[in-house]
Amino acid sequence: AHALLAARRVAEGKAALGAALGAPAPPRRTLLRFLRGPRPEPARLDLDGAELALRDAALAAYFDLLEGVRLALDARSGFVGRDPALGAWADSLLAFFARFAGATWLSERYRRAAARWGADQARPIVAQFPAFLDAYDELRSGSAARAVELLDRALAELEGTPDARSFEAQLVLSLRTSAVIKTQRLVDVQAAVARFEANTRLQADVALHVHVETARAVARVWEGRFEDAVRGLERAEAAWPARPRLLQHLLLEAYAAWPRALLGDAPAAHDALAAALRGHRAMLLSAYGPILLAFSAATELAAHRAGHPSASPRRALSHALLSAGRPSFASGLARRVIAHVTGRGWPRAERAARRDDQPIDLALAIHARGVATGDARLRGRAREI
Repeated sequence: AHALLAARRVAEGKAALGAALGAPAPPRRTLLRFLRGPRPEPARLDLDGAELALRDAALAAYFDLLEGVRLALDARSGFVGRDPALGAWADSLLAFFARFAGATWLSERYRRAAARWGADQARPIVAQFPAFLDAYDELRSGSAARAVELLDRALAELEGTPDARSFEAQLVLSLRTSAVIKTQRLVDVQAAVARFEANTRLQADVALHVHVETARAVARVWEGRFEDAVRGLERAEAAWPARPRLLQHLLLEAYAAWPRALLGDAPAAHDALAAALRGHRAMLLSAYGPILLAFSAATELAAHRAGHPSASPRRALSHALLSAGRPSFASGLARRVIAHVTGRGWPRAERAARRDDQPIDLALAIHARGVATGDARLRGRAREI
């Protein structure tokens, strides 16, 4: 099942999981179990089955969050009184899932439960999970540089251990790449993407290649290579199975909408992104939400200015306001949409970029204010940055 999922043979992989570990539970039942928090349950799997479920939980969640949650919960029930190290791993993974979904209070409950297993030094991955979760908290709160520092330290501790090859470790490297992108230092971003790509190739986890391509697309847009960004994302999407439609399709479409709009094809980009979002509205509440909303807002505004009849500046403003209030590398894009729609807000966009130490957003905000006011000196200042 793990090999099939990693190879993007998603339907076969999910069927293999069902054959090995039981058919997936109804999503509502899994969600209720998750929201109840860490509590004793009758063992649903023996120890071997629980370990198998745990090893596939992170990868399964990559395609279906609630299925990953279900596997982690089932695994957790099988570790009670048997393997505290794997029990702590399961609770740490559940803490990450909760934080990804925006349920900070639930994440804290699972973090405390992980500590109660008393096995923090038993496995390298378990010992480093608190640092991973701290870094994720820093990233979600806007402290990208601090997140990179914590992640680098934890990944160095994993180096050379068997857990360095785990899917969780690959997700952490993906998280590190996202944190570096948020710093907006282009040379660092290019190096982070190259490291991430080399590692995923080494581990043969082709499922993560979507994140490699989206990260590379951001770097290419900042380099002004809009056509290359679109072509790379189109190749990645063509490599994915058409069915079932997954989150990965939405990410590829969203990241492609941005450079397509910059290339002057905003109406088509708007329609493609709107269609992709219809089946994934719940993802707007997740960690991907502020990025998806920023891309949607920018594409909506660009399509409206290009004369698209169904594009709405009001909708662009709504999405931008929702995005700007939640830190991400795309917060500056959302703030610039707000300023474009309202005709004000440029100084606020500049102050936020300075506060977050995001030089690309600062340069773009200053340049846009210079264009809006006709001040050539501001445009010159932006180019110097």
